[in-house]
Amino acid sequence: MNKYVVCVLELYQSEIEVEANDENEAIFEAENCNGKWLRTREFVETADTNTWTVELIESNEEPDPTDREAYALFKIRELRSYASKADNESFVDIINQGLEELEEELTIIRTQKEE
Repeated sequence: MNKYVVCVLELYQSEIEVEANDENEAIFEAENCNGKWLRTREFVETADTNTWTVELIESNEEPDPTDREAYALFKIRELRSYASKADNESFVDIINQGLEELEEELTIIRTQKEE
């Protein structure tokens, strides 16, 4: 079983009291946060699921090492997991150094994909 983070897009409504000469100016003032928030936000609706994003955060299967991007992401998640469980500061420093190197590699991989 894998673990995922799903970012659910939702619409909320907030009320802001502003000073303005007309409705257009009132919208401008609210848009620029020039006012007093009257209430906490109120849920309106959840957007369609096709607007949501999903990120794999933990997988039981190691990806194909020839897929450099997937493999780097897998190793980054694996090292983060080790670092969160480690109690030895020197070990955590070594893990963080490995993370930095993998993140640089991932940036290179993604740049090459865009070209």
